[in-house]
Amino acid sequence: GTTQIRLLNTVSYVSEADQMALFTYFAQSMRRVLTVRGDDFEGACGDLRDMRLEVPGMSMMRASWAAPYLALAIQMEILQAIERRDVCRAARYGKILTRKSAEAGLVDYPTAMNIKQLARKAVTHAAWEEADNCWNGDELHGLQQHISPPLCLFDDDAVMDRVKLHIEQAAAQLRESGYAVIDALLGDPWAAALPQAFKRMACEMEDRFVSGELEVTGQSHEKARGDKILWLDGLDVKHPLPSQLTQLLQKTIGAVLSSALNERGEQPPLADASGAIADSMFAIYSPSEGGFVRHLDNAGQDDLRRVSAVYYLSDCSHGEGGELILYPEENRNAEDDNNHDVNDAKTENGVLVVPRLDRLVLFWSNKVPHEVVALTEDAPEDRLALSYWYRSRLSSSAVGIDEELSPLRDYVEGIK
Repeated sequence: GTTQIRLLNTVSYVSEADQMALFTYFAQSMRRVLTVRGDDFEGACGDLRDMRLEVPGMSMMRASWAAPYLALAIQMEILQAIERRDVCRAARYGKILTRKSAEAGLVDYPTAMNIKQLARKAVTHAAWEEADNCWNGDELHGLQQHISPPLCLFDDDAVMDRVKLHIEQAAAQLRESGYAVIDALLGDPWAAALPQAFKRMACEMEDRFVSGELEVTGQSHEKARGDKILWLDGLDVKHPLPSQLTQLLQKTIGAVLSSALNERGEQPPLADASGAIADSMFAIYSPSEGGFVRHLDNAGQDDLRRVSAVYYLSDCSHGEGGELILYPEENRNAEDDNNHDVNDAKTENGVLVVPRLDRLVLFWSNKVPHEVVALTEDAPEDRLALSYWYRSRLSSSAVGIDEELSPLRDYVEGIK
């Protein structure tokens, strides 16, 4: 189907025809790069980065948009190597290129891990062991498994299983109550490592933060919204932990949540993790700088956002402000509310959720009004959170794209 691309307050669309043209472009370019560079991975990375900036007819092509098509190109190389019974080549792409591509910010980790699993399934166990002998660079990765925390969040199988179980349970709660709160989503040592990583990134990228805007007007208004925000695509190699958490929200949690809700008959169905390509929002609320007035995330009929996600990277205590107040259609009972620091009397039947490190909150974007309480002047630190929105599936017929106009398709046709 048509892929929705959302950047800040703008939405554009990549039609099915252009998606095929994108894949063809990246597949052909990938083949050329591999032929020329061979085992020169650093050189190949540079060529692939340049390739993303030269997509015909798409001058605003961004890294996060290109990643899925580049991943498909890598996957095609693996499948073709397997078809030729070139086990060493298949193993090399499945174990090296995809992971290193993720480390280099060319594709995301979940996609890289999925391609690796594809290679493992396609090659027999005996052949895979034989392939291990074709490349002896796994020693470093083996050492990384014993580092706490591991180099990559997605290498921690226990955490991945834990997250998937949490999200599957949250999907049922979301349908029942309109929201879900998950505590200790990742657990230590990840939860302890993330705040410092985000703070370091905030210091290094201070000049890229902007004042939060109101969806209706597209303008900032400090009395209505007091946060500073930074949009993250999840492919910033200089800040690996923030990028990995961004990818976790976008891909891993998105895939599990859409599957769980769609299996329960949610209508309209949620888009899969690759069906809506969007940035995550890193928001900082500072003491006495204002909160965010009561609002709906979904701005109207053309807004496809269905589920809002907020992951907290800091703690707030009662009386310091920073709380998220949800106003679901039906309140949960008081016994459940107490599990998540709720005070119905204070919030006039709203559900008050106190920020807690490693806490994830999910709620309907189009049904649950909410607000953020301003931090008090004596609050000891900023309120940090990473937000993402999961969207409804979109059919190409709903977009009205002229399939006859495609510079990409013209380019592909011209080089066949």
